Amino acid sequence: MSISSLPPELLRQIISYTIPPTLPQNFEQYQRRQCTLSSLCCIPQSFLLIAQPLLFEIVWVDNSPKTLNNFVDAIEGKGWNDVLRMMAIEEYECKVVTPEIFAKLCKNAQGLKTLALDLKESDPLDLSQLPDLTSELPAIHKAR
Repeated sequence: MSISSLPPELLRQIISYTIPPTLPQNFEQYQRRQCTLSSLCCIPQSFLLIAQPLLFEIVWVDNSPKTLNNFVDAIEGKGWNDVLRMMAIEEYECKVVTPEIFAKLCKNAQGLKTLALDLKESDPLDLSQLPDLTSELPAIHKAR
Protein backbone atom coordinates (compact mmCIF):
# COMPACT_ATOMS: atom_id res chain seq x y z
CA MET A 1 0.00 0.00 0.00
CA SER A 2 1.40 3.42 -0.96
CA ILE A 3 0.82 6.62 0.99
CA SER A 4 -1.12 8.14 -1.92
CA SER A 5 -3.66 5.31 -1.66
CA LEU A 6 -4.62 6.29 1.90
CA PRO A 7 -8.07 7.84 2.42
CA PRO A 8 -8.14 11.65 1.97
CA GLU A 9 -9.19 12.17 5.60
CA LEU A 10 -6.08 10.34 6.84
CA LEU A 11 -3.80 12.21 4.42
CA ARG A 12 -5.22 15.53 5.65
CA GLN A 13 -4.55 14.53 9.26
CA ILE A 14 -0.97 13.57 8.42
CA ILE A 15 -0.39 16.86 6.60
CA SER A 16 -2.09 18.90 9.33
CA TYR A 17 0.02 17.20 11.99
CA THR A 18 3.26 18.09 10.22
CA ILE A 19 2.10 21.62 9.36
CA PRO A 20 0.21 22.99 12.38
CA PRO A 21 -2.95 24.97 11.61
CA THR A 22 -1.91 28.01 13.67
CA LEU A 23 -0.82 31.48 12.69
CA PRO A 24 3.00 31.45 12.61
CA GLN A 25 4.91 33.71 15.00
CA ASN A 26 6.76 35.49 12.20
CA PHE A 27 6.81 35.86 8.44
CA GLU A 28 9.75 33.46 7.98
CA GLN A 29 7.83 30.65 9.71
CA TYR A 30 4.87 31.44 7.48
CA GLN A 31 7.07 31.25 4.35
CA ARG A 32 8.45 27.84 5.43
CA ARG A 33 4.90 26.56 6.01
CA GLN A 34 3.77 27.74 2.58
CA CYS A 35 6.88 26.28 0.90
CA THR A 36 6.19 22.86 2.43
CA LEU A 37 2.55 22.95 1.34
CA SER A 38 3.55 24.09 -2.16
CA SER A 39 5.92 21.12 -2.39
CA LEU A 40 3.11 18.77 -1.40
CA CYS A 41 1.02 20.20 -4.24
CA CYS A 42 3.67 19.01 -6.73
CA ILE A 43 3.35 15.32 -5.87
CA PRO A 44 0.43 12.90 -6.40
CA GLN A 45 -3.02 14.29 -7.14
CA SER A 46 -4.33 13.05 -3.78
CA PHE A 47 -1.87 15.37 -2.01
CA LEU A 48 -2.71 18.32 -4.27
CA LEU A 49 -6.41 18.08 -3.44
CA ILE A 50 -5.60 18.27 0.27
CA ALA A 51 -2.55 20.57 0.38
CA GLN A 52 -3.78 23.27 -2.01
CA PRO A 53 -6.69 24.45 0.18
CA LEU A 54 -4.33 24.39 3.19
CA LEU A 55 -2.20 26.99 1.38
CA PHE A 56 -5.19 29.32 1.66
CA GLU A 57 -6.16 28.38 5.24
CA ILE A 58 -3.56 30.63 6.91
CA VAL A 59 -2.45 33.73 5.01
CA TRP A 60 0.08 36.40 5.92
CA VAL A 61 0.26 39.45 3.66
CA ASP A 62 3.45 41.36 4.29
CA ASN A 63 3.31 44.89 2.84
CA SER A 64 2.03 43.87 -0.59
CA PRO A 65 -1.30 45.17 -1.92
CA LYS A 66 -0.84 43.02 -5.05
CA THR A 67 -0.51 39.85 -2.93
CA LEU A 68 -3.71 40.68 -1.04
CA ASN A 69 -5.60 41.35 -4.28
CA ASN A 70 -4.31 38.14 -5.88
CA PHE A 71 -5.25 36.13 -2.79
CA VAL A 72 -8.81 37.50 -2.69
CA ASP A 73 -9.21 36.91 -6.43
CA ALA A 74 -7.95 33.32 -6.02
CA ILE A 75 -10.35 32.33 -3.23
CA GLU A 76 -13.20 34.03 -5.05
CA GLY A 77 -12.33 32.27 -8.34
CA LYS A 78 -12.04 28.83 -6.71
CA GLY A 79 -15.20 29.32 -4.66
CA TRP A 80 -13.24 28.69 -1.46
CA ASN A 81 -15.31 31.07 0.68
CA ASP A 82 -14.93 28.84 3.75
CA VAL A 83 -11.22 27.92 3.43
CA LEU A 84 -9.52 30.96 5.01
CA ARG A 85 -9.28 30.56 8.81
CA MET A 86 -6.50 32.91 9.92
CA MET A 87 -5.05 36.02 8.34
CA ALA A 88 -2.37 38.54 9.25
CA ILE A 89 -1.87 41.74 7.28
CA GLU A 90 1.09 44.04 7.90
CA GLU A 91 1.73 47.47 6.45
CA TYR A 92 5.00 49.22 7.05
CA GLU A 93 5.87 50.98 3.80
CA CYS A 94 2.70 51.27 1.76
CA LYS A 95 -1.06 51.02 2.09
CA VAL A 96 -2.11 47.39 1.64
CA VAL A 97 -5.76 47.41 2.70
CA THR A 98 -8.31 49.64 1.00
CA PRO A 99 -11.98 49.69 2.00
CA GLU A 100 -12.84 48.09 -1.37
CA ILE A 101 -10.45 45.13 -1.05
CA PHE A 102 -11.44 44.68 2.61
CA ALA A 103 -15.11 44.48 1.60
CA LYS A 104 -14.24 41.90 -1.08
CA LEU A 105 -12.17 39.94 1.45
CA CYS A 106 -15.05 39.93 3.94
CA LYS A 107 -17.45 38.69 1.27
CA ASN A 108 -15.13 35.81 0.36
CA ALA A 109 -13.82 34.84 3.80
CA GLN A 110 -16.76 33.31 5.60
CA GLY A 111 -14.57 30.81 7.47
CA LEU A 112 -12.28 33.52 8.90
CA LYS A 113 -11.78 33.16 12.67
CA THR A 114 -8.62 35.19 13.36
CA LEU A 115 -7.65 38.49 11.76
CA ALA A 116 -4.54 40.39 12.83
CA LEU A 117 -4.15 43.82 11.28
CA ASP A 118 -0.99 45.87 11.75
CA LEU A 119 -1.86 48.92 9.67
CA LYS A 120 0.20 52.02 9.13
CA GLU A 121 -1.93 54.38 7.08
CA SER A 122 -5.04 52.52 5.97
CA ASP A 123 -8.40 54.11 5.54
CA PRO A 124 -10.88 53.27 8.31
CA LEU A 125 -12.19 49.72 7.88
CA ASP A 126 -15.77 48.69 8.52
CA LEU A 127 -15.42 45.57 10.68
CA SER A 128 -19.21 45.22 10.74
CA GLN A 129 -18.79 43.65 7.29
CA LEU A 130 -17.91 40.53 9.27
CA PRO A 131 -21.30 40.26 11.05
CA ASP A 132 -21.22 36.52 11.64
CA LEU A 133 -17.78 36.67 13.20
CA THR A 134 -17.88 39.67 15.49
CA SER A 135 -18.18 37.58 18.66
CA GLU A 136 -15.30 35.27 17.72
CA LEU A 137 -13.00 37.51 15.69
CA PRO A 138 -10.19 39.21 17.57
CA ALA A 139 -9.45 42.06 15.17
CA ILE A 140 -6.43 44.19 15.96
CA HIS A 141 -6.15 47.58 14.31
CA LYS A 142 -3.15 49.49 15.51
CA ALA A 143 -1.40 52.42 13.94
CA ARG A 144 2.35 52.83 14.17
